[in-house]
Amino acid sequence: MSIFKSNTVCLILQGRHAGKKCVVVEAHDNLVTVVGIASFPRVIRTNMNQKQAERRSKLATFIKVYHAIHLMPTRYSHKQAFSAAVNSKSLKEANLKKAALATVQTKLQEEYIQGSDSWLFKKLPF
Repeated sequence: MSIFKSNTVCLILQGRHAGKKCVVVEAHDNLVTVVGIASFPRVIRTNMNQKQAERRSKLATFIKVYHAIHLMPTRYSHKQAFSAAVNSKSLKEANLKKAALATVQTKLQEEYIQGSDSWLFKKLPF
């Protein structure tokens, strides 16, 4: 039995995305499929125009399968499920993975613009 449940927010401990936040999509034994934020939106100040604000509010996402020892679960959970867009089939084919990544990015971008779960879209302070 895995301690990683669907929609659990985790921190990545090792690898390329170490220190980034991610959301669990599905977990099997020791392998966990996650959707994460590769680059967080930057601070928007009041003196910036609309074009600058839009450029700085973009975020980049990733979809990856991690071993459970490389993740640390948090007490938080995410409201929105990504299991419809991301599954084992979509990770095997390149064009399906690209489409899944695009849908995940639009969902997270909309959520950031709405202002919900603001802690998810901020960098860790270290």
